[in-house]
Amino acid sequence: MMKAHSFFSLASLLSLVMLLNSNTLHAQMCEGDHSTSSDDAWQSCVETVNPNPDRSEGHWIRYDLGAYYELNQSHFWNYNVFGETARGVANMVVDWSLDGINWNFWGNINLEEAPGTENYFGETGPDFEGLVVRYLLLSVTSNHGGNCYGFSEIKLNVNPVVGCTGDIVLNGNIDISDVLFLLSQYGCLTECEADVDGDGAVSISDVLAVLAVFGQTC
Repeated sequence: MMKAHSFFSLASLLSLVMLLNSNTLHAQMCEGDHSTSSDDAWQSCVETVNPNPDRSEGHWIRYDLGAYYELNQSHFWNYNVFGETARGVANMVVDWSLDGINWNFWGNINLEEAPGTENYFGETGPDFEGLVVRYLLLSVTSNHGGNCYGFSEIKLNVNPVVGCTGDIVLNGNIDISDVLFLLSQYGCLTECEADVDGDGAVSISDVLAVLAVFGQTC
């Protein structure tokens, strides 16, 4: 269980949670009813600085999917520990990002309080309708009662995104959005998502590579 710590990376779990031929991404691998154990849930009792500077300190979870995915239908399981279900999320704000630095607001999600029983099957969440992300940020704004905030699991139906050279933002086109994203990372030397030519850095060679295919469609 994760307590008072709000960073959760799925990257190391991809080999376990990306089910063969199913394109379904799980945080806990729950297939139906959810347990009432606190070991199968996230809980935060201490406010921390949010990765999105537009959000105030609070209780949040950041998912790093490890690659770009199109997000589709979602399913949520709220905090299901018997006697503590009021800690479960009532409302949370959803932000998304391609680079973990620049965040975009998606919307708000409201969740019902869990029953605290073994036969809890969660609730259907929103359909993200093919939204392309790498990072997903859930910032809790309210719970059903108490000073601690809890949440059990999210399941996402996804499609891996495969782009073409120069399509940095993976929208199927090489356009101004790719140029702007590249310029925002210009000078990057490590783990550069805008490293088009694969030399490990973002420099003039990457700019020239994108301009060479500008206007093309993948």
